[in-house]
Amino acid sequence: MLITSEDIYDTNRLIEYISTHHGELLARKTTITEGQTLLNQGQQVDQLIFILSGEISLSRQTIHGRRFQLGTYSHNGFLGLMELFSEKPCFYTVTANTECSGLLFDAKQFTQLIYQTPELAKFVFKHITSKWYLSVEKMTRNMLHTIKYCVIDELLAFDQQQRGEKLIVNKSLESERLGTSIRVYNRIIKQLQVEGAIEVGRNYIQVINRDLLKRILESEVDK
Repeated sequence: MLITSEDIYDTNRLIEYISTHHGELLARKTTITEGQTLLNQGQQVDQLIFILSGEISLSRQTIHGRRFQLGTYSHNGFLGLMELFSEKPCFYTVTANTECSGLLFDAKQFTQLIYQTPELAKFVFKHITSKWYLSVEKMTRNMLHTIKYCVIDELLAFDQQQRGEKLIVNKSLESERLGTSIRVYNRIIKQLQVEGAIEVGRNYIQVINRDLLKRILESEVDK
């Protein structure tokens, strides 16, 4: 599964701030078991969850039951901020892939603290706008480019973060997340393997020729 391990949401600085203002923020520590649902699509938010450690996944389901895996994250920080400020129900379901440790905040109390604490407001809004930016960026990429482009782009991103490492994949979830069928996903992976850009094992993909993979990506740009 493709995991975003980079601290794209400035989570470490948020954790530092929360740690030094723990009493003021009225946070309660919690442990989330593997497989536990943290938020359900469509529910109203009455508390915020801040993930300190562990891995979570986001998914969304259509009214006809089709499920889309939106991503897996080892750094995600706050859950429920978008819903809190928009006063909308949860857009997606959040599940713990591993045991997670976190902090719980009462939504109304937290809102008042943001109004009263400019420094906290700065951290929170940077966090939430970073999430929005990344979501729009990925959605736009998926709309403008081919599935093959998106697959290669994510392989290159993983290899950039963890050069030479094997990407552990669940092909069903990957194809679901990209909005395609497992047949199409497998065909793309097979093509890249035949061309010599990647090595494919039973449950992993490894980039073996990064330059070649980049050239294939460039050939997909205008398709």
